[in-house]
Amino acid sequence: MGLNLQAANTVINVDLPWNPAVLEQRIARSHRMGQKRTVDVCLLVSEGMLEEKIMGLLGAKLELANAAITADSDPVIL
Repeated sequence: MGLNLQAANTVINVDLPWNPAVLEQRIARSHRMGQKRTVDVCLLVSEGMLEEKIMGLLGAKLELANAAITADSDPVIL
């Protein structure tokens, strides 16, 4: 299900996805055409729990994707 949140100015992510593109898509929904306000993004992560490990994995996947796109970056080995 898709949502256009053109009037929203806060995004709170409680359930983190395994795919960083899904997280970026969630955030981008509030940055759609017609948005006139600054958007605040909150990621709720429990320390020492699975969510914290997912955040590390998301960061590593994002770095790997950026390394594949950028010629002068060092790749990250997962």
